[in-house]
Amino acid sequence: MKQLAERIKTIDESLENAKKELEITKKELLQKTSDRSLTEEQKQILKSYLNGVTGQIIITADFVDSEAQMFASQIKDILSKTDLEILNNVNTGVISLYAKGIRILVNDMKNPPPHILPILRGFQKIGFDVRYSKVEDAKFPKDALVIWVCHK
Repeated sequence: MKQLAERIKTIDESLENAKKELEITKKELLQKTSDRSLTEEQKQILKSYLNGVTGQIIITADFVDSEAQMFASQIKDILSKTDLEILNNVNTGVISLYAKGIRILVNDMKNPPPHILPILRGFQKIGFDVRYSKVEDAKFPKDALVIWVCHK
């Protein structure tokens, strides 16, 4: 009887571990297959964090990625409610980036526009790891930065 009880206990522990692993896998799968979007709380945090920050930004996404385009549109909607100036219809000279997530593009890494830091921190505050880099032969204004939404 004692051996049977120990065997049942071992099976129960294995079952619990399998359930936990399944739940983690389901969450990862959902995250990888669902469209990115910001929660209302994230929107409010980002908006309030960037209120009072000024500067020119261009918000765009990989042209062939409709999910990235929709997420960029959502970010643009939020940032349009701040003091940042959104430049529309600007040809950046970039069609796509070989990257994932969100990238910020600048003309000069040594002297980036001053509004880059609050924007980077704002995205970090809501849980996004945003990196920035220089664009060779950039075709956007020197004092502007580009928020580029890449594929997931």
